[in-house]
Amino acid sequence: MEIAERREGDVTVLALTGRLDGGSDKELLTRAGGIIDAGARKVVLDCAGLEYVSSSGLRTLLLILRRLKAVNGSFAIGALCEQVRQVLEMTGFAPHLAIHCSAEDAVRELAGNG
Repeated sequence: MEIAERREGDVTVLALTGRLDGGSDKELLTRAGGIIDAGARKVVLDCAGLEYVSSSGLRTLLLILRRLKAVNGSFAIGALCEQVRQVLEMTGFAPHLAIHCSAEDAVRELAGNG
């Protein structure tokens, strides 16, 4: 999986390309943890290029969410492909995550949250 990082105001966007699975979940968790430790409080995952998510990838999403909640931060996901969206819905993860149609919508939502 590739992770590209960009800033949009006070929102950090991590754009994911490839598969979020046991081979890449630690990389994402380390990267997200590093930006949170550096002070990021608003994080968006741009999943336009994410093709697949495994159970270990789902766990990683929840760990990032917990980490941000612990520091009064915000987390959102945008641009999920239909397959990944279905996995989140079938596993019951979707209600716990702020999911948006696009990364831009997710950034706008977090940017509006003081």
